[in-house]
Amino acid sequence: MPFKLTVVASDSEFDELVRCEFDAYESPQCNLKQLFFPIQGSSPTARDAVVQDAVKLQT
Repeated sequence: MPFKLTVVASDSEFDELVRCEFDAYESPQCNLKQLFFPIQGSSPTARDAVVQDAVKLQT
């Protein structure tokens, strides 16, 4: 896949961007990402809660 930069036009686009970032750093796992955004618990919603917190920090 070629490298491509795009402009984030609005805050609503950060949700998709941050989700993509989390997906990219999960395999292989990035321990630095876990340091800044630790997933608390093992429930199915735990990861989504961390992603939403990360989105709030970006906007």
